[in-house]
Amino acid sequence: MTRSFQDTVISEAVAVATAKSRRPILIGIDGFSGAGKSVLAGQLCGQLPEPAVIVEGDDFFAILLRQLAAR
Repeated sequence: MTRSFQDTVISEAVAVATAKSRRPILIGIDGFSGAGKSVLAGQLCGQLPEPAVIVEGDDFFAILLRQLAAR
């Protein structure tokens, strides 16, 4: 049975995240509207060790804008 691309991405990301290194990792997901980015992010977050969080693009830019405004 062949694995789907999504399954491969998830297993590779989990392998990197659970390696002995204690360094944080950032995984970016990009794609067209309706391509399944949120589904992939949710599945990935559910399999990563805690603390794993999902930061959506709008959230990222809102934080960045607040930080810039505070300068």
